[in-house]
Amino acid sequence: LQVDFSRHALENVRVLDNEQDGLGILYSDIYSTGVANVVKNSVFNNNKGNGISFKQLGLKISGSNLENNRMAGIYHNPTLTASQQRELAGWFKFPKDQNIQYSSYKPIYIPQHYTDIELETDETKYFLTQRVGPDPIDRNFNVHCKPGYVIGIQLLNPIHNRSTEDILIYDAPNTNMVAHVWSLKRDLVLFPTISSSYGIVLQYHSGSNALGGAVLAISTQLAPVQNIKNRIVGGAVPTLTVTNTRIKGNRQGIKASFYNRYLNELGDHFLRKSNESLQLFGCDISYNTEEAVYVHSPFWDVHNSNLSEITIMINNSFINDNGKGISQFSRDQRSSNNLYHWILQDNTIERNKGGGFDVSLPYVWQYNENFTHSLYIKNNTWRNNRNFRFVLDGHYAQLNLTYNVFEDNQCKSGLISIRGMDE
Repeated sequence: LQVDFSRHALENVRVLDNEQDGLGILYSDIYSTGVANVVKNSVFNNNKGNGISFKQLGLKISGSNLENNRMAGIYHNPTLTASQQRELAGWFKFPKDQNIQYSSYKPIYIPQHYTDIELETDETKYFLTQRVGPDPIDRNFNVHCKPGYVIGIQLLNPIHNRSTEDILIYDAPNTNMVAHVWSLKRDLVLFPTISSSYGIVLQYHSGSNALGGAVLAISTQLAPVQNIKNRIVGGAVPTLTVTNTRIKGNRQGIKASFYNRYLNELGDHFLRKSNESLQLFGCDISYNTEEAVYVHSPFWDVHNSNLSEITIMINNSFINDNGKGISQFSRDQRSSNNLYHWILQDNTIERNKGGGFDVSLPYVWQYNENFTHSLYIKNNTWRNNRNFRFVLDGHYAQLNLTYNVFEDNQCKSGLISIRGMDE
């Protein structure tokens, strides 16, 4: 199965013995209403690729089996080649010879469309920028929904790096108010995001050579409950949630890759987000031939970009009989744009063959001592592991290591090692 823009619910599905991944997802519509982006009581076994792979987080997996896949049970690799992104963007364009009179899909073309746009409840509209000639065009588009709702904004195809166009998004019903302003060219990691009120303003500037092709999906969502004092509660962030699921007999149990910029010189897209999370609750990650959980950054890009925070949470789970335990390796060790937060609580880690917890945290160019890596490791049992080591290496981090049990492990070179800068 492949889903380009996921807003689906899969239940009691069996995907077995395929040549590639069992389920592949490009973008996830995290602002869909109702039951969406759910995989429940399903089986993804014996596939020659990964059990489930996705480019953007946003899936909830529960009560499922991901076993004996040749690659990882779950693989998050937020990269799209230029051709893949071009193909996806092409689905939003109608062929010139197609009759669209009776189609439910009616895109809004910028800058030709009228400027006042009203969103109905549970409605999604797609905004497509068009090619503009040498005469610059500046235009404001006012987007509103009913009070009590907010507006979700998802960027499905960014502005081409050679295009002169830009869209400034004012997080307010009009531009006269003091509001946050987001640039579609600069603030790529911000999306998807939601507005703080029932209206936004899209301020379009074409410049002298607007190539067009950018795609925005804008939808309505119930306003989040504002229950935190002196703080605006935002909407959903891209999150993978895995509950009561068996991940066994794969090469890696869970593998995740992270990058340092959004677009490279070849036109490949890296779907970085300002905040994203991987959450595992009550899972059984066992008998995988390599790492149970493997996090890595494959490239070192000397490139300053917006900061991204990545949270990896594993609670009440079994990590047993794997080739290795939990590992993080970063090629961007000397210069990274990613902050990592590890949370491990109430887990049992037993009989793994190589290593237990081996994490190397990269240097972050926007470092300060109040905004840095963190690790919260509480009430875990580490027992009967071979070549065991608990290593925290790399850059400065806040570490809370509390109420853990280390018992009968055969250590490689010592039990606990804290290296690098102060933790």
